[in-house]
Amino acid sequence: MNVNYHRKFFLFAAIFTACLFACQKDKVNHKHARMIGDWYHCTGVGLYYSIWINENGRGSIYEVNATDDGLDTQSRAWLIKDDKLIFSRFKREQFSIDAYPDIATSTIIDNFDTIPAGKTFMILDGHYFRKKE
Repeated sequence: MNVNYHRKFFLFAAIFTACLFACQKDKVNHKHARMIGDWYHCTGVGLYYSIWINENGRGSIYEVNATDDGLDTQSRAWLIKDDKLIFSRFKREQFSIDAYPDIATSTIIDNFDTIPAGKTFMILDGHYFRKKE
């Protein structure tokens, strides 16, 4: 019985270690420091979606929509893996990173979003997010 216990323990430890390394993601503040800041995307007149990425790699999501005053989340870690911006290790809200933060060379108008020349923006899930400066 003792040998069987050690085999099970070794198998569990091997699977746990493999999963830990396979699921490894980088914190935003370690890999892409230019993503740190407050970002917003306008979805309509007076309606917007905002994400906050703090210097410690944590942050939150805030949304103002037509049905209520706003929805806010608890502060959690922002992670990056395979061009995905992932909000929290366990509760998976994620965005495809179509364009990493950059400076607009000319004014960009996309639906309700306007990014003036010289301002920082990024594109997540096909939507322009402007950095609050």
